[in-house]
Amino acid sequence: MSLKLETMVGNSDAKVQARSGKFPILIYNSDIKVINKIKDGLILSGYYDLHHITSSENIAEVVRNINPQIIITDNWSRSTINAYSFMKDLRRSCNTTVIFAGEKQ
Repeated sequence: MSLKLETMVGNSDAKVQARSGKFPILIYNSDIKVINKIKDGLILSGYYDLHHITSSENIAEVVRNINPQIIITDNWSRSTINAYSFMKDLRRSCNTTVIFAGEKQ
């Protein structure tokens, strides 16, 4: 899996950071195996500033501390909160781009 995230970055400084691996990315998924697959793909694409969480608890605090440019999640309805609630809660503390990946089950 190879993810190309550079095209989603608006300004040229952020593109340089992305290419250098200094582009903070947060992966939120309850399954560590899925997190590891996503991380493997991102590392192969040159992204090294990777963080992950497996629970939505304290996500606002984690986002404030990491200040990710992108959050990757598959949070649809399998976890304790659905995607709409997740985004609503997240928008209270930041305006980070969120990518919902995976299949709705």
